[in-house]
Formats: sequence, structure tokens, C-alpha cells
Amino acid sequence: MRKLEAIEGSRGFAAVMIALYHMPELNDLFFIKFSYLFVDFFFVLSGFLIATIYIDELSSKKLIIDFFVKRLARLWPMMIFAWILYLAVLNIIGFIDNKNFILVHPTLFEIASQISMFYGLGLGDGNIYNFPSWSISVEFLVYIIFGFVLLFFKDKYKYFIFFVLMSVSYIFMLYVDGIQNECGFIKYGKCMDRVASIGGLVRCLIGFFLGCTITLIKTKYKINAKISINKMTIMSCGSVFFLLSLMELNSYLAFLAPLVFSIFVFSISFDVGLIHKFLSSKIMQFLGRISYSIYLLHLTILMILDKIWIYDSISFKIITYLFILIISSKVTFEYIEKKFKIIMLKNYSKFFCT
Repeated sequence: MRKLEAIEGSRGFAAVMIALYHMPELNDLFFIKFSYLFVDFFFVLSGFLIATIYIDELSSKKLIIDFFVKRLARLWPMMIFAWILYLAVLNIIGFIDNKNFILVHPTLFEIASQISMFYGLGLGDGNIYNFPSWSISVEFLVYIIFGFVLLFFKDKYKYFIFFVLMSVSYIFMLYVDGIQNECGFIKYGKCMDRVASIGGLVRCLIGFFLGCTITLIKTKYKINAKISINKMTIMSCGSVFFLLSLMELNSYLAFLAPLVFSIFVFSISFDVGLIHKFLSSKIMQFLGRISYSIYLLHLTILMILDKIWIYDSISFKIITYLFILIISSKVTFEYIEKKFKIIMLKNYSKFFCT
């Protein structure tokens, strides 16, 4: 599969928006205030890419196991490193701030939950985990569901199952979040912002299998006119901007986010037009490559910077924060993500494929 430059660049943009959202000085700012929804963009993007690459390739148990191992090698090393770093920083800051500080440490159950990547289901104390990584946990669980669907359902039936999983999850989220909990009102908060218990898993099921559905649409419906794609991309990009802007008026619009993101992902996957030129620029491609590290490191870096800020200038804080985050992410991308992925895959091949 050829590299989709616009997809890569959009990943970097989404990671930076989420990093900015968690800055206390910015999380009530216009547009950024609702950038938590870019997590759902990642789910849609992941579903699209995974389905595009693997949907016709995983035809046996051996191939599906290989798929799980490849995804584990991609996600697990950086996730564990970021978790250990988060716990270390949490304890150091706690010790400095409070002489009567009690060491924060996970139980054996919480360690097992983290290592197995099941902690996204709300297992254990949520403060023990590096908060942004909840989405990594539930996404890996959805990979398992994806693999089993491909194993037991063939041809058109697998797309039907994807559609059912997505639809049921959407209805569940609309009912629990929108009707039962009245998410648009002050007493609950933002819509589509559930991460506790199975809420995060449901969000991932919606986005991921919408992404899988986009793959089917793209393969069945050929669009060759570059002008049409360019217009669609600009319109879908504008739709994302307006959606996040209009949510200030009605946060129930958040339920449209996965659908709007799916149209945007579909349009940029053709790699043509003005939006593609921006997303395929060197800086956006660079940010896309290190986006996983940006996502997992940003909260820990914010914790550190919050204790050492010298100037109160918001501009200074944003520039310093992004500079340190990007440099740190480049380092962990090279020395954690890439190296340990290779090590895990080599050991898997050595012990299980010989």
C-alpha cells in the first residue's frame, strides 16, 4: 500500500490539537475547547487504514495472530514507557509538593491491566494510568474484535457485521450519553466525552467501524475527478471546523463528529487538492510520524511545565510547550517506538515463526 501523505499529516494535526486542548490556559478557548473529539478522528482514521491494509489479507488464524503481534509491537513499547514516565513524574512532583507524600504505585491487578492493555475498560484506579492512553487500550481491544470478525465472517457479511457494531454502538452512546445523562447540560458536561468503563470502548467501536465502512465505499465507488475530490475535501474540512465551532451553541452536535470525520478521512485519502498540499508538507509529515509520541507524552510534559513556568505569557507557554513536546517525541519515536518495535517483531519471528 502506498503511503497516504494527507492521512499522515492529519494525524500530526490531530495530535497537536489534543495536546493544546489539555493546556489549562486553552481548554476553554474557541475551537480548541472541543478538540477532545480529535480522539474520535483517530478512531475513524485507524479503522480506515487497518481495513484498507488488512481486510482482504487476514484469512487464517496464523495471519490474524501476526496482525495482533504487529499492532502490539507498534503500540505497546511507547505505551509502557509513557506510563512509567508518568508515574515517575507524578511521584516526584507529589514528593516535592508534600513532605507527607505517600508513594503512588499500581497494584498487581493494575499492572496486569496495563500490560495486557485492558485497563481502558475502567479497571483499577484511573489516576494510576497515563490518562490519554485510554484510547490506545480500547483501540487494541477493537483490533481483537476486528480480527475475530474477519476470521468468522467472509466477504459481504463482514461489512454487515461492521455496520451492525457501529450502529449499535452509536445508538447506545446516543441513548446513554445524550438522553439518559443529558450530556448537553451543565450537570453532565460535554457530549461524546465518555472514557470511563465501557464508554471509551463504545466511542472506539463507532469511529473504527465507520472507518472500515469508508474503505468499502472507496473500493466500490470510484471517484476519478480531481476537481470533485478537491471540492469535497475543502467542504469536509470546513465541516470539521464549523462543527467544533458551533458546539459552543449546542454540544449535542458532538454526536455528528464521527460522521463528519469519516467524510473528511474519505476525501483526503485520495491525496489531491489544496488540503493535501498542506497536509503533505514536510512539517506536517514530520508531526504525523511522531504523533503517537506526542499523544502519549503531552500530559506528562504539561505536569512538569506547570511546576516550573517562569513567565505568565500564554504565547510563551504555548511555544515552549510545543517545542519541548516535539523534541521529546522525536527522541522517543527514534529510540522507543522504532527500536523496540523491531526488537519485538524479531523475537516473535525467531521464536514463533521458525
